[in-house]
Amino acid sequence: MTIITIPAELVSLVRDGARFDLSTQLHAIDDLLDGPRPWADIREEVAQGVARENGAIALLDALHWIGAEEERAVDVDVCEHREVLLRALLVRIGVERDVESDVQAGVGERAEAKVHAGQLVAFVQRVEEGGE
Repeated sequence: MTIITIPAELVSLVRDGARFDLSTQLHAIDDLLDGPRPWADIREEVAQGVARENGAIALLDALHWIGAEEERAVDVDVCEHREVLLRALLVRIGVERDVESDVQAGVGERAEAKVHAGQLVAFVQRVEEGGE
């Protein structure tokens, strides 16, 4: 087990990214089940989607599904959660960069988004390196 600590200031952002990832996995599975598939065997694709869904659920369990008034740092096993952590982080980096470049966002909001994006990018590097 290799532990990585998600800093308190990033927990809600990672949680949001994990929730988005879970939603994405659920929609992808739904699309497979409802989509046109004449004679296609979708079992493997569904199983992969369910595995990604379970990964997002496990990360949300570790992060706590609902945030606290004052977030605390959270320790997670980077080996167990690496894939979903990276997906969640990349989603949030995209969101923060969108806010950062949004001319309709306030100066403070854009500045905060720039800080968050930098923190998230640095955390991606830590996850890719395997933790602390």
